[in-house]
Amino acid sequence: MRSLRSAASLLVNVTDAESFSPVLTSLRFSYARTLDRNDQAALGLGSLAGTTAIARGPGALRALVVTVSPNGPPVRDIVATVADRLARRAPHLLWLLGVISPAKHLALAAWSSDRVPPRTAALVIDRTHIHESDADTFRLLEAAATLAPDCDGTLTHARWVDILGREALSSRFYRGIERAVNTLGTTAIEREIALVYTCRLLFLAFLPVIWH
Repeated sequence: MRSLRSAASLLVNVTDAESFSPVLTSLRFSYARTLDRNDQAALGLGSLAGTTAIARGPGALRALVVTVSPNGPPVRDIVATVADRLARRAPHLLWLLGVISPAKHLALAAWSSDRVPPRTAALVIDRTHIHESDADTFRLLEAAATLAPDCDGTLTHARWVDILGREALSSRFYRGIERAVNTLGTTAIEREIALVYTCRLLFLAFLPVIWH
């Protein structure tokens, strides 16, 4: 497995579809082919994205790489919209979605095709401040792609959905705590006190689990 530093370096350098190629290669995808307007329309993307490229993986695995304007909608909204349209237009394929905002963000997303709109599992990375957990999640994605032979891609894709889903749950949890602390305190000192008490409440909440 690659080092955390190597994974972080790979992610921080992604600014467009071409610089995304090493990520695709490490996940066993071929080189991405740029889609023309007709291809984008066939997938229901239309004018939603700027540059769009697709790469083939083992079996039914496909990667769609979307580069969006830094002044456009939030990356999470783009992920949800593109995932919904791919789930409707090409549900027979197993998708990994990469959304690149050149200024700052990179998102990796996957979903199962058991519902429309899909429940999307996504990792959204701030490339100006990559956390160790971001790099570690990517390492897990890479390991899942190379763990064992998977001719049709089904097992690999299921692992990706699980890995990204766990990361998304953790992110939502910490964002919820941040919102709660900011609501409880309006000044730096008040927020610091709120954070202390929130941590104590969390400890008490998890104490029965630790005890058992």
